[in-house]
Amino acid sequence: MRRAALLLATLAIPALAACDPGERAAAAGEGRAEQATIVDGRADAVFGQPDLFSGAAPLSTTRNSLRYPEGLALDPTVAAASQIVWIADRGANRGLGLPPGATMPAYLAGQSDFTLDAPNAGGDIGPIGVSGPSAFAVAFGQLAFVDTGNHRVLFGYYGGFPFYPSAVFGQHGAFDRGNRNDGGAVTEETLADPGGATFDWSFSPGRLVVADTGNHRVVVFGITSPMASTAALFCIGQLGCDAGLPNRGGAPTAESLSAPQGVAWWHDPKNPSDPLRGLYVADTGNHRVLHFNVFSSKADLVYGQGGDFGTAAPAKGGPSAASLRNPAAVAVDPDGSLWIADTGHHRVLHFPKGTPVADRVLGQPDFTTVSAPPGPSPTTLRAPAGLAVSANGDLWVADTGHSRLLRYVKPCDPTTCDDGNPCTDARCDPKLGCVHDWNTYSRSCAPYSCDFTSRTCQKPCNSSRPCAPRYTCDNGKCAARCGPSLPCPEGGPCVDGWCCDKACDGPCETCNQAGFVGECRPVREGPPPPSRTCAGPTGDCGMRCNGFDGSRCGIAQHGTPCGAEACTDGVAIARGQCDGTGQCTAKPRTCAPFACAESGCYETCLGDHHCAGSARCVGGGCVELADLQAGGGCGVALRARGAGGAAAILLLALVLVRRRAR
Repeated sequence: MRRAALLLATLAIPALAACDPGERAAAAGEGRAEQATIVDGRADAVFGQPDLFSGAAPLSTTRNSLRYPEGLALDPTVAAASQIVWIADRGANRGLGLPPGATMPAYLAGQSDFTLDAPNAGGDIGPIGVSGPSAFAVAFGQLAFVDTGNHRVLFGYYGGFPFYPSAVFGQHGAFDRGNRNDGGAVTEETLADPGGATFDWSFSPGRLVVADTGNHRVVVFGITSPMASTAALFCIGQLGCDAGLPNRGGAPTAESLSAPQGVAWWHDPKNPSDPLRGLYVADTGNHRVLHFNVFSSKADLVYGQGGDFGTAAPAKGGPSAASLRNPAAVAVDPDGSLWIADTGHHRVLHFPKGTPVADRVLGQPDFTTVSAPPGPSPTTLRAPAGLAVSANGDLWVADTGHSRLLRYVKPCDPTTCDDGNPCTDARCDPKLGCVHDWNTYSRSCAPYSCDFTSRTCQKPCNSSRPCAPRYTCDNGKCAARCGPSLPCPEGGPCVDGWCCDKACDGPCETCNQAGFVGECRPVREGPPPPSRTCAGPTGDCGMRCNGFDGSRCGIAQHGTPCGAEACTDGVAIARGQCDGTGQCTAKPRTCAPFACAESGCYETCLGDHHCAGSARCVGGGCVELADLQAGGGCGVALRARGAGGAAAILLLALVLVRRRAR
């Protein structure tokens, strides 16, 4: 295979220890305090090796080692502080996911343990094991893992451990097969030595783009859930999806490919009609990179051949800022500029947006030096075969020949580090570039806490759990209590015992209105808050807050209810009404012989306690005790009052009749 042959050729030269003592001292901080960045060509961080001067393949596989890594991927749909770096660790037959800021991978694909490295996880071909994986694609939490040796791409969500795919492309949907083109002819459902992948989610449903290296084409699959079909939507580089000849069996053109490997999709969400929206393809066998506008079958821009679509010469015109040899990977910066891994020249080139001449080189001292480096160092590369750019512009390079992953920090200032993630606090470090700190809760999210799964602020709330520390949930919003010895967590005024959104010092303003705590709102109707007063008469009919203006008070309007219900020995005092001058008029009402209740007079009785004074409850009505005692003689006038009085009279009459019968 072309990629394997290239790596063998580049790795044949022994990897020597770095021989520049000055560079080693500088990397250690002796005489070099400035930031190591993309601009000065020095890597500032390494994964897979103990330091920036080590580059030998490990004798055994460990959790933090790499063996000839290739394709890299970052999820372009999340902010920089949340972007996991996915690494196709080809020599160890696995994939690793390195979380932001971590020194150890937290995600694993292709093996059941971080220390295993056998092809196909040491068993038969199945959904977990892989053989010589070469690339990743990731977007919206979905992962495509390019299983090159098994001529397939595994697809699914990466939440589990290890990664367990839900679909497979290249083998007619079968997980237990791994032959080239599924053991048959080239079709829309087969692959041969796939070498790269990318997602495009600007379409709905999304699309998975695979560099089908062995079939000299790029295959575009539709992504649905559940997967409706594993057949390609269309192919680029061939006349159809049933052919697989390099350059269609002839000379290179703007519509042909030869052993393509890296692919990258780019579009500007703010400018969907940008002319460079579309697909970049590392056309490795033709020593060039092509740009296809929105999946056109004909390229409109070529890098590495001086604008000529009809040549396949390696390093055309000699090593320069415009020539390439076996480019294996591409990545697009958020600003639309292009990075190319010029693998055969042991370097990475940066091209301004839409310009086929590089303005920056990594891995070599200049644009004309292309020989293999004497050894690993912060400024050298050996056959780099993987690239990825973070959302804040940092560059990740799979330095394949040195079995390591390098990070080049993009220079920054305090105004350029906001990655749009409310869950992180971004700052610019002079040595590390943009740093995104994960806090217990985010100052950007406060008063809410951060949902680290969706990377959004947890609002509204239905309990205090989505609120930041010291905040409680009130009517779907988080608010914080405060006091003389308990200042507000984020500063600001403390009003009525709550951290308020403003000073809120009007006589009819409060921050303690039910359902709106923490918000300064006018008191629509009622007395002023305890901490404020209105000059004038007091009481129910005195000065009141009576409108939307939080700075004004007024006498209670005529007819406003006033006073309180009262009840003493059958005399009920109902609520009165304000007379408009500050006075409350309330008239008593006698309930006797019934007692008075909280809401007025009782109308019936269930016992003597519902009657006033000496009245007794008889048949549901209250009867004065004197009347009951006088009922022993004839012709007495019974006085049973209220509802149930008639029943009381009948009852007493019955008693008298029985007495006479005796």
